[in-house]
Amino acid sequence: MSKDLVIKIEFAGAKELGNMMAAAGVKAPQAIRRAINHTGDKAKTAMARSLAKQTGMKVSTMKRALKPLRAFDGSAEGFVQGKGSLEYVLRCKGGNVSLKYFKPVERGGGVYARPWGSQRFYPGAFIKSGPRGKRVINPKFHGHVMENVAGGAWHGKIKIVRSGVNIAAEMVKGESAATFHKVVESDLLPRLSHELLRVLPK
Repeated sequence: MSKDLVIKIEFAGAKELGNMMAAAGVKAPQAIRRAINHTGDKAKTAMARSLAKQTGMKVSTMKRALKPLRAFDGSAEGFVQGKGSLEYVLRCKGGNVSLKYFKPVERGGGVYARPWGSQRFYPGAFIKSGPRGKRVINPKFHGHVMENVAGGAWHGKIKIVRSGVNIAAEMVKGESAATFHKVVESDLLPRLSHELLRVLPK
Protein backbone atom coordinates (compact mmCIF):
# COMPACT_ATOMS: atom_id res chain seq x y z
CA MET A 1 0.00 0.00 0.00
CA SER A 2 1.29 3.47 -0.78
CA LYS A 3 0.00 6.99 -0.35
CA ASP A 4 1.27 10.22 -1.86
CA LEU A 5 1.16 13.84 -0.77
CA VAL A 6 2.02 16.22 -3.57
CA ILE A 7 3.20 19.83 -3.80
CA LYS A 8 2.48 21.14 -7.27
CA ILE A 9 2.50 24.66 -8.63
CA GLU A 10 1.60 25.93 -12.08
CA PHE A 11 2.56 29.28 -13.55
CA ALA A 12 -1.08 30.38 -13.77
CA GLY A 13 -1.54 29.56 -10.09
CA ALA A 14 0.62 32.43 -8.80
CA LYS A 15 -0.72 35.54 -10.53
CA GLU A 16 0.78 37.92 -7.96
CA LEU A 17 4.22 36.66 -8.97
CA GLY A 18 3.55 36.78 -12.70
CA ASN A 19 5.67 39.83 -13.37
CA MET A 20 8.62 38.36 -11.51
CA MET A 21 8.32 35.10 -13.42
CA ALA A 22 8.20 36.96 -16.71
CA ALA A 23 11.28 38.95 -15.77
CA ALA A 24 13.11 35.79 -14.73
CA GLY A 25 12.49 34.30 -18.16
CA VAL A 26 14.09 30.91 -18.76
CA LYS A 27 15.40 30.89 -15.19
CA ALA A 28 11.90 30.90 -13.70
CA PRO A 29 11.40 27.10 -13.79
CA GLN A 30 14.67 26.62 -11.92
CA ALA A 31 13.59 29.09 -9.24
CA ILE A 32 10.18 27.42 -8.89
CA ARG A 33 11.80 24.00 -8.60
CA ARG A 34 14.11 25.20 -5.82
CA ALA A 35 11.18 26.78 -3.96
CA ILE A 36 9.11 23.61 -4.21
CA ASN A 37 11.95 21.36 -3.06
CA HIS A 38 12.91 23.64 -0.17
CA THR A 39 9.31 23.83 1.02
CA GLY A 40 8.74 20.12 0.47
CA ASP A 41 11.78 19.16 2.52
CA LYS A 42 10.61 21.44 5.33
CA ALA A 43 7.11 19.94 5.19
CA LYS A 44 8.62 16.43 5.26
CA THR A 45 10.54 17.20 8.47
CA ALA A 46 7.46 18.70 10.12
CA MET A 47 5.32 15.76 9.04
CA ALA A 48 7.82 13.27 10.45
CA ARG A 49 7.46 14.90 13.88
CA SER A 50 3.67 14.85 13.65
CA LEU A 51 3.64 11.23 12.48
CA ALA A 52 5.87 10.21 15.37
CA LYS A 53 3.40 11.72 17.81
CA GLN A 54 0.40 10.35 15.91
CA THR A 55 1.69 6.77 15.63
CA GLY A 56 3.92 6.39 18.69
CA MET A 57 7.02 5.71 16.59
CA LYS A 58 10.38 7.53 16.63
CA VAL A 59 10.95 10.68 14.59
CA SER A 60 14.07 9.10 13.07
CA THR A 61 11.99 6.13 11.90
CA MET A 62 9.43 8.44 10.33
CA LYS A 63 12.13 10.36 8.46
CA ARG A 64 13.44 7.12 6.97
CA ALA A 65 9.94 5.96 6.05
CA LEU A 66 9.03 9.11 4.10
CA LYS A 67 10.57 9.03 0.64
CA PRO A 68 10.53 12.30 -1.35
CA LEU A 69 10.40 12.46 -5.12
CA ARG A 70 11.66 15.99 -5.68
CA ALA A 71 11.00 18.42 -8.51
CA PHE A 72 13.77 18.06 -11.09
CA ASP A 73 15.32 19.45 -14.28
CA GLY A 74 13.79 22.89 -13.99
CA SER A 75 15.65 24.25 -17.01
CA ALA A 76 13.76 25.61 -20.00
CA GLU A 77 15.38 22.95 -22.16
CA GLY A 78 14.17 20.23 -19.81
CA PHE A 79 10.56 21.37 -20.06
CA VAL A 80 10.70 21.65 -23.83
CA GLN A 81 11.88 18.03 -23.92
CA GLY A 82 9.13 16.97 -21.54
CA LYS A 83 11.61 15.91 -18.87
CA GLY A 84 10.99 18.53 -16.22
CA SER A 85 8.78 18.27 -13.17
CA LEU A 86 7.32 20.90 -10.85
CA GLU A 87 6.03 18.33 -8.37
CA TYR A 88 7.33 17.31 -4.98
CA VAL A 89 5.84 13.96 -4.03
CA LEU A 90 6.14 12.59 -0.50
CA ARG A 91 5.73 8.84 -0.67
CA CYS A 92 5.55 6.05 1.85
CA LYS A 93 5.18 2.35 1.18
CA GLY A 94 4.41 -0.32 3.69
CA GLY A 95 1.69 -2.12 5.54
CA ASN A 96 0.95 -3.13 9.10
CA VAL A 97 4.02 -2.09 11.12
CA SER A 98 5.71 -4.63 13.39
CA LEU A 99 5.21 -4.09 17.12
CA LYS A 100 9.02 -3.94 17.56
CA TYR A 101 8.92 -0.22 16.72
CA PHE A 102 6.68 0.68 19.67
CA LYS A 103 8.96 0.18 22.69
CA PRO A 104 7.89 -3.39 23.57
CA VAL A 105 8.57 -4.77 27.06
CA GLU A 106 7.86 -8.36 28.05
CA ARG A 107 6.34 -8.90 31.48
CA GLY A 108 3.29 -10.42 33.15
CA GLY A 109 2.70 -13.14 30.59
CA GLY A 110 2.76 -10.89 27.57
CA VAL A 111 4.19 -7.76 26.03
CA TYR A 112 3.44 -4.11 26.68
CA ALA A 113 3.91 -1.72 23.73
CA ARG A 114 2.78 1.78 22.74
CA PRO A 115 1.21 1.94 19.26
CA TRP A 116 -0.47 5.33 18.65
CA GLY A 117 1.35 6.53 21.79
CA SER A 118 -0.93 4.59 24.14
CA GLN A 119 0.24 1.61 26.17
CA ARG A 120 -1.42 -1.69 25.30
CA PHE A 121 -1.00 -5.25 26.54
CA TYR A 122 -0.60 -8.22 24.20
CA PRO A 123 -1.22 -11.38 26.24
CA GLY A 124 0.85 -14.40 25.26
CA ALA A 125 3.25 -12.34 23.10
CA PHE A 126 6.98 -12.55 23.82
CA ILE A 127 10.39 -11.13 22.90
CA LYS A 128 12.40 -13.50 25.10
CA SER A 129 12.94 -17.23 25.23
CA GLY A 130 14.20 -19.75 27.78
CA PRO A 131 12.99 -21.28 31.05
CA ARG A 132 11.11 -19.25 33.60
CA GLY A 133 13.44 -17.06 35.60
CA LYS A 134 16.17 -17.30 32.95
CA ARG A 135 14.43 -15.84 29.96
CA VAL A 136 16.58 -13.65 27.70
CA ILE A 137 15.92 -11.64 24.55
CA ASN A 138 16.25 -13.99 21.61
CA PRO A 139 18.57 -12.50 18.94
CA LYS A 140 16.90 -14.67 16.29
CA PHE A 141 13.77 -12.54 16.66
CA HIS A 142 15.71 -9.41 15.56
CA GLY A 143 13.79 -7.32 18.06
CA HIS A 144 10.36 -8.44 16.88
CA VAL A 145 7.51 -9.30 19.21
CA MET A 146 6.37 -12.87 18.55
CA GLU A 147 3.36 -15.03 19.32
CA ASN A 148 2.45 -18.66 18.84
CA VAL A 149 0.54 -19.28 15.64
CA ALA A 150 -2.03 -21.43 17.42
CA GLY A 151 -2.96 -18.64 19.82
CA GLY A 152 -1.28 -19.95 22.95
CA ALA A 153 -0.71 -23.63 22.23
CA TRP A 154 2.84 -24.48 21.12
CA HIS A 155 3.06 -26.26 17.78
CA GLY A 156 6.55 -25.13 16.80
CA LYS A 157 5.31 -22.15 14.80
CA ILE A 158 5.47 -18.49 15.74
CA LYS A 159 4.71 -15.24 13.92
CA ILE A 160 5.47 -11.55 14.22
CA VAL A 161 2.93 -9.45 16.11
CA ARG A 162 1.74 -6.43 14.15
CA SER A 163 0.64 -3.11 15.61
CA GLY A 164 -2.25 -2.18 13.36
CA VAL A 165 -0.43 1.06 12.49
CA ASN A 166 -0.02 1.77 8.77
CA ILE A 167 2.28 4.75 8.10
CA ALA A 168 1.04 5.22 4.54
CA ALA A 169 -2.53 5.56 5.79
CA GLU A 170 -1.60 7.76 8.76
CA MET A 171 0.34 10.29 6.67
CA VAL A 172 -2.74 11.44 4.74
CA LYS A 173 -5.01 12.02 7.71
CA GLY A 174 -5.13 13.76 11.05
CA GLU A 175 -2.41 16.04 12.36
CA SER A 176 0.29 14.75 10.00
CA ALA A 177 -1.63 15.72 6.85
CA ALA A 178 -2.66 19.05 8.41
CA THR A 179 0.98 19.79 9.27
CA PHE A 180 2.12 19.09 5.72
CA HIS A 181 -0.45 21.44 4.20
CA LYS A 182 0.14 24.13 6.84
CA VAL A 183 3.84 24.32 5.98
CA VAL A 184 3.09 24.47 2.25
CA GLU A 185 0.46 27.18 2.66
CA SER A 186 2.67 29.37 4.87
CA ASP A 187 6.05 28.86 3.20
CA LEU A 188 5.72 28.11 -0.51
CA LEU A 189 4.84 31.52 -1.96
CA PRO A 190 7.33 33.47 0.21
CA ARG A 191 10.04 30.99 -0.76
CA LEU A 192 9.06 31.27 -4.41
CA SER A 193 9.41 35.05 -4.22
CA HIS A 194 12.83 34.62 -2.59
CA GLU A 195 14.06 32.23 -5.28
CA LEU A 196 12.78 34.43 -8.12
CA LEU A 197 14.59 37.46 -6.69
CA ARG A 198 17.82 35.45 -6.78
CA VAL A 199 17.58 34.91 -10.54
CA LEU A 200 16.20 38.29 -11.64
CA PRO A 201 18.55 40.39 -13.78
CA LYS A 202 20.55 42.83 -11.69
